[in-house]
Amino acid sequence: MRKVLAIAVGKLLAFAGGLMGRGSATPGAVALRICPDLSEHLVLPGVKVAVTGSSGKGSTSALIADALKDIGFKVVHNVSGSNMLNGIISLLVRSSTIGGRIKGDALVFEVDERSCKHVFPFIRPQIVVVTNITRDQPPRQAHTDFIFDEIKKSLSGEERLVINGDNPLLMRFGLVEGPAGRTMDLSRITTYGLADPDGFGSGESRFEAVDAAYCPICASRLEYGFYLIESIGDFRCPRGHFGRRLDVAATGFVKGEALDGGEDAILVDELLRVAANARLLYNVMNVLAAYTALCEMPLGLDREGIASALSRQTVSKKLFTSYGWQGRQVFVLNNKAENAATFNQSMLFAANLPGPITLVVGWKEISRRYDTDDLSWLHDIAFELLAEKTTAAICTGVDATGIAVRLKYAGIEEALIEAFEDMDERVSEALAGTTGSIVAILNFDHVEPFNQLMGQGDGK
Repeated sequence: MRKVLAIAVGKLLAFAGGLMGRGSATPGAVALRICPDLSEHLVLPGVKVAVTGSSGKGSTSALIADALKDIGFKVVHNVSGSNMLNGIISLLVRSSTIGGRIKGDALVFEVDERSCKHVFPFIRPQIVVVTNITRDQPPRQAHTDFIFDEIKKSLSGEERLVINGDNPLLMRFGLVEGPAGRTMDLSRITTYGLADPDGFGSGESRFEAVDAAYCPICASRLEYGFYLIESIGDFRCPRGHFGRRLDVAATGFVKGEALDGGEDAILVDELLRVAANARLLYNVMNVLAAYTALCEMPLGLDREGIASALSRQTVSKKLFTSYGWQGRQVFVLNNKAENAATFNQSMLFAANLPGPITLVVGWKEISRRYDTDDLSWLHDIAFELLAEKTTAAICTGVDATGIAVRLKYAGIEEALIEAFEDMDERVSEALAGTTGSIVAILNFDHVEPFNQLMGQGDGK
């Protein structure tokens, strides 16, 4: 009786919230208050996939869910991004019958890293994708070891982990302690990564921010065949205790003429071609993660079908878009504030563009969860990569002057830097007097205002 009441009330609150444009966590919170053991009464789909990590979880979970829908499965997915326990319970209540059966063939959900310990015991996912662990939201997330431990203690040991094998922080999930010391145990881990770094890799690290520099077993400094970004790359312990492993690999790239991703592709395991923007490292990684997770699902999917379904998905224009403006090319990249790793991937993209650039950087606010004026993470962003090719820099938002100071420290001449607190016509007027491709690296709250300023509608 409590189960039925909890679901009925949750559905009613979800409907009312939708009419009023309210958030989606309240129905789940109320449903759990009515029936605390609701998880025991819900009949979940046979396939349950969780995606977590510091960044990329929303994009990766959307790729997985949309590819499954494209193939013909009915998917329950928290597309709105409500990724904590109450939000996910709200999703289940909305998607269930009054008797508690979830109406779908698969459940795909992104989950906040610190909420895994609450969500995983409730959902018991079969597959867990961890996209990355980076220094992210320092006032809330502390440091990478803290987030690693938060995720690891959430795992039951029965899941299939899908992780980036180029990432030493994630490969630590395969370390177990035994009587004879620590050894690698990858029996429940499937990895993906870049066998061919093509344009992304370098023989020396171009980023000073390194989260994992030493072997977690013997403390020897890790050696690299090539670096991708920060500590990610072809790493290995010189004593052979620890190193990368690629079960699924991008073995090449096909770069078309269009920089919006429409003609680009990655080659997977030398055989399959998957459409993806091959100039954006984060997109390549997200597509590989989605492909690997889909291959692990007990749905009888063949790899050719998975590659075709993923190829029909596109990079969200909220994450990346390009267009022409006054005879120049404009690239708009949505970056997560307080996360230097996401910005550094945009640095890599901009550094690989031919010719000079005009740089635009900014945000309206750093966080909606807490008040903070911490800009220390700006110094982990390798703006130095763009110093020589930047002909002008425009800083916007509440921290415009702080961004300007960081760009000056990076070697961009002070005379080339302008700062505007608001995203208004002064920005477009300043851009009109600059040269080169325009690269706008913005937090999500400045993407749409910037696109509107450039005459690109709502940026969707």
